[in-house]
Amino acid sequence: MELERTTSKAGADDVFYTIRTTENIMELIEEHGLLLGNMKSSPFYKEFDTEIDKWETNIGLVTETLEMLSSV
Repeated sequence: MELERTTSKAGADDVFYTIRTTENIMELIEEHGLLLGNMKSSPFYKEFDTEIDKWETNIGLVTETLEMLSSV
């Protein structure tokens, strides 16, 4: 999945990108978060607890980063 972005120039050599929308990505992240929540309620959770916890942390970091980028 790609970010929808626009390219802008601040000067002759300065190029920066602006994220247009993060709705699709946020929906996908929410879906994956729900799947991880379902995995945590599984009787097999103990076998995969470190991986599931790592993915939950990563999803939280991505969500936080996208929120910060969209507020700029």
